[in-house]
Amino acid sequence: MELRPITLQEDKSHELYASDDCQNLLAMYEKFYPKIGYHFPWVGYFIELPDKIVGTCGFVGQPKDNKVEIAYWTFKDYEGKDIASLGCKALLNIVYKEDPN
Repeated sequence: MELRPITLQEDKSHELYASDDCQNLLAMYEKFYPKIGYHFPWVGYFIELPDKIVGTCGFVGQPKDNKVEIAYWTFKDYEGKDIASLGCKALLNIVYKEDPN
């Protein structure tokens, strides 16, 4: 499993994003980033297995008052396989590396 940042430059026509879930996800971030900004690493991430996206996780914004909010979503076909748990753990690794407070 790998986390890959979601950017606004994604090629929506790429076969990797063919599922309705991916298209909905990309549309959500297209509206979300202009509201909160794109402040790497405090962004959204694809949860990716080899050659497929199985969900998403990310930060709802930058840390504030030593707190950060996360969100996650496992695509229906992959629910019950600890995808969200692995994504959340990966987000925690980012937090501890970037802002241990």
